[in-house]
Amino acid sequence: RGRHPMATMSNLLVRAPRAGPQRRAPKGAQSVGDSHTLSLFVACGACAKTSSRGARWSKSFHRRNPRPCHATPSSQPVCPATERDALVRLAETQNRGIDHTPGDRAAMEAAVDALLDACPPTTTTEKENNTSHSKLSANWRLLWTSEKETLFLLKSWPGGSGNGVAVATQAYQRIDVHNKTLMNSVVFSNGNAFDVDSSIAFETETDPANGVRTFFQFTNAALKLKKPIEATLNLPPVGKGWFDTVYVDSYLRVARDSRGDTLVVCRES
Repeated sequence: RGRHPMATMSNLLVRAPRAGPQRRAPKGAQSVGDSHTLSLFVACGACAKTSSRGARWSKSFHRRNPRPCHATPSSQPVCPATERDALVRLAETQNRGIDHTPGDRAAMEAAVDALLDACPPTTTTEKENNTSHSKLSANWRLLWTSEKETLFLLKSWPGGSGNGVAVATQAYQRIDVHNKTLMNSVVFSNGNAFDVDSSIAFETETDPANGVRTFFQFTNAALKLKKPIEATLNLPPVGKGWFDTVYVDSYLRVARDSRGDTLVVCRES
């Protein structure tokens, strides 16, 4: 089976069981699974336990402190804030989904459904759909996910300790609609990172009535070390799938994918 790009970065390193209930996928959806390399995962995790000092950005994500999420100017009609704010609070309460229970997952899915009832996805008959550049292109930071693999990394090497110096391990996603690229990154507290690059395409290219679906195919993966040595290990990525951006505004984005998982991210820039 395919993997959502936010989680497949860790799937390339280690296989872990899925979490949460399946969600119904539209007819004709296809995806291909990806490869797993346990030894590189161990190397990445071991290096993540070293000093958190001196980490810097490369490729925009690799910095020590996440920026606060913020809203940007948007032509999208303002939806009721009550449901959106309730979803964000729930994501914070559930610690990005780490150790979430089936009851927690059900509560999150109910919160997403409530948001969609209040503000359905934008269609192509409107000025902009949910895969347009102004809405989808951004640097996004993870607030919540049901993906077991990503959560395994966040839990196993959390950071956020050591006299207030280390910061928490973060997961990011950068989407560029114009260039049809997607980059996912797990950045450990010392700046070590695992990046996965993908090419993307949109359902609107073949089905103008669908303004929410994005297809992805992996093009490159790399383990980028800063500690204890500076090195880049390239990995052969294998995998493709799709995700539906079921909600997006100038602050928040919610996606459901070909695996049946749910992703909640906030816009950093």
